Amino acid sequence: MSEDHSSFQLLPAAEVARLLPNYSEIRFLAQGGMAAVYRGIQTTLDRPVAIKILPQEFGSNESFRLRFEAEGKAMARLNHPNLVSIFDFGEVEGLLYLVMEFVEGQTLYQRTYESKFKDIEAVNLCFQVSEGLAHAHQHGILHRDIKPANVLLNAQEIPKLGDFGLAEDDDRAEGDDLVFGTPGYTAPEVMANPQYADERADTFAIGVLLYELLTGSLPAEPYQSPSRLVQSDARIDALVKKAIQPNPDHRFQTAEELSQNLQTLKDSLVDAPRKKLATGSNQGNTSRTLKAQPSQQKSLVVSPPQKNSGTSSVLLTGDEHSTAASSPAKPPTATLPSKGPDFTFIRNLIIIGLLSAAIFGAWTALQDKKDRIAKQEEKNQEELDRKENLKEAKRKLAAEKQAQEFAEQKNKHKTLTPEQKRIPTQKTLTPREQLEQLKPALLAGEKQKFPEGSLQRGSSYYFFINDALTWNEAIEFAEQYGGHLASIPSQNDLRWLGSQIPNEVDIWVGAGATSRSDWAWLDPKIKFEFRKPNTSAGIAAMLDPIGIIKARHPSLKLPFFIQWKKSSEEPITRDQALSKLAESLNTPTPSWPPGTLFYEERRYLILARELSQVEAALLAKNAGGSLAVPSNELEATYLLEAAKKSGLQTIWLGGELKNDTWHWITNEPWNFARWDENFPNSSSQATALVTNDKSWQNTNPFQNAAGLIIEWSKDAEGSKDAEGSKDAEGIPQTENSGIGNEANLSALQAQAKKTLTKEVAEHQKRNKDNFAAQGITIRQMLRNIPKEDAVVLNEIYLNYTNKFHLEGNRLLDPADSAFAKASSDAAKILQRHFRQQESTDATLIATAEKLRSSYLRRLNTMQKALEEKGLTSQIEPIKKEILAIGSDGNNFLKRFELTL
Repeated sequence: MSEDHSSFQLLPAAEVARLLPNYSEIRFLAQGGMAAVYRGIQTTLDRPVAIKILPQEFGSNESFRLRFEAEGKAMARLNHPNLVSIFDFGEVEGLLYLVMEFVEGQTLYQRTYESKFKDIEAVNLCFQVSEGLAHAHQHGILHRDIKPANVLLNAQEIPKLGDFGLAEDDDRAEGDDLVFGTPGYTAPEVMANPQYADERADTFAIGVLLYELLTGSLPAEPYQSPSRLVQSDARIDALVKKAIQPNPDHRFQTAEELSQNLQTLKDSLVDAPRKKLATGSNQGNTSRTLKAQPSQQKSLVVSPPQKNSGTSSVLLTGDEHSTAASSPAKPPTATLPSKGPDFTFIRNLIIIGLLSAAIFGAWTALQDKKDRIAKQEEKNQEELDRKENLKEAKRKLAAEKQAQEFAEQKNKHKTLTPEQKRIPTQKTLTPREQLEQLKPALLAGEKQKFPEGSLQRGSSYYFFINDALTWNEAIEFAEQYGGHLASIPSQNDLRWLGSQIPNEVDIWVGAGATSRSDWAWLDPKIKFEFRKPNTSAGIAAMLDPIGIIKARHPSLKLPFFIQWKKSSEEPITRDQALSKLAESLNTPTPSWPPGTLFYEERRYLILARELSQVEAALLAKNAGGSLAVPSNELEATYLLEAAKKSGLQTIWLGGELKNDTWHWITNEPWNFARWDENFPNSSSQATALVTNDKSWQNTNPFQNAAGLIIEWSKDAEGSKDAEGSKDAEGIPQTENSGIGNEANLSALQAQAKKTLTKEVAEHQKRNKDNFAAQGITIRQMLRNIPKEDAVVLNEIYLNYTNKFHLEGNRLLDPADSAFAKASSDAAKILQRHFRQQESTDATLIATAEKLRSSYLRRLNTMQKALEEKGLTSQIEPIKKEILAIGSDGNNFLKRFELTL
């Protein structure tokens, strides 16, 4: 067995308690190469926890901190009885920490020195560990360092896998000597190149773990199966050998596959346990029973009755000698004496002996048969390995031959004269030019040739498009070349595709939200079986280089892969998906396509397709919907926001001009307008409505817009309730209210101030967090300079912090700071966080301006309503309010006595 033996600066328990005030009764537990572990009590929930503190170099590594945060969040979402739960994580004074479930018990490393494991115990333990590992893999998390010291056994001896590794190869490059895996348990390909770590490296470690539990040692060269070293069940050998294959392609490909095979093996061991001989030399309560040697076996031999004697003698033969009667023994006979006082006793002994011999013979025959089967399976596996090695050797030989031929051609070309070399050659097309050339064939379904640089995996080909497009544009682009955005069935494929991304950028993939909680691939034959991203971050799927799917707004511009399947079965196009949706609209579960937007009971889909309004309206109708129509101010705000997040410049809405009057094509009432400045224009051709993501414009219906919004709702049936509702910014609508004007204005003012106050509070919190982050960085800087310099600078920084609080929790301009002038490193830190504060200020002003615009619309609506009713005496307060809110977000804050 192995343990971690490394050291770094150990924090006293009292210091940990100071850094983490929400935890009490801190005491040191253990220290390894990657962390120190403490036990504590979470005071809010009064439960014991384990606190892991990582070395200082991890906290100062920006790349590691980002990965630590991403994987910490993912690990906190894991929930499995065979995984150690993560309760919290974070950074304090430059140190990263994890708060985990405290397991009362011991590690598997400690347990193996107390007693050994029976076959069924070892298989069952590894089965449970692989179950927990499969759960982690399904959430995109690798362990990277499975070994006995990282498996905890609770009081019921249920294994819990912990200590997931967070440092990968990129992180190790920044550190001095960070450990990645443990020799003996780490797969060969990972030891050679850590970037090749995937699920199969973890399944390798579980195979080693099972081998060690059975034999008490790690696999060595030359390899010997467990049953050859100890008296373990030979049925286990094949599973162990496959799990620890040097070639990862020959192993179990997923932890789930390994778990299923362990479950099957466990069931077979329970249903048909292997019988083992009890030996006369066995002592104590050991779990492994060694095979009895021939010299240690004892048997009953019955001697026939002697002549002129009424008795027979029983001989117990042992090592090399036996005790016999005075007369020479004769061969055993099955003839029983007909009389004598010991007849019954002797008969019973004979029967017992015969039965024992029969049972032993049957057991021996069965065991021999099982051994022959196991040896045959091992021989078959060796033959398969031999054939695979032969194939690999042939492939290498062919490649070397091709390289040699190329070198000969190149050398031959060097010997040609200049005149001979001047042979006209055809211009070599770039991969993108090849894609254009192949476009007609690809659209026709001819999948025989693909552009240079295309990647093959299984029956699919992938071609990288480096152009940064919005998600909707990328979908249309891929379909124009007979393909689709990459749709990935498994975590292994996701991780592979992520590793193929040039320059390690994020890319679009062909998945999107279909509701607030459901996601689907563009290819409906592939089930979305990954963790579903939060739709608050967007409704389009993005893949990062480590193979994790994240939600993003479709307006983000990213590169992508086009995927083609060489088989005739291609994913359905957008048009086919919309036709399928139209057929299912009247069913309980309509087949909403990926990328569907949802607002109240309405559904929308944005398409990045250049069409006229006439064509767009027909497309929407064929899909069972219509071009989007805002029924009220709330929906209008939502549609404008959706247009903005689509990234498209102009999008068709369902508005049209008839008889000099604007109408919605669904015949819904035209109650309001969001016209852009200088619109609607007076052109006789400008009879259709588009949005530019800020407001409405009118244009020629036969010209093309960049896209369209399809709406599916019951608004046209008259279901409308705008009264008393609020707009997207949280300010109440009052134009249809029946209460008096004074009450309306007061309610509007109260709601606006409440909303603004909440935004300002959030802004102040962000500023305080920014100041705290600056302080952590400054203190870290002070620890890395000479002590005498640090003392002086620390006093200057304390004065700076006091001014921060005196200035209303706002950072000072570094140009006016004595601390910035005293140290160039400090000046850089102050400048970075001051820019962050400016960015936060700008965000608040932009939010306030958005609220002011909404507030102003409400005031104008109220004023217009009063003018139409002739209530001119009540208009004056509204006019004063319009003047009071000023012309920008900053003035709007001042109107309600709020500041940055």
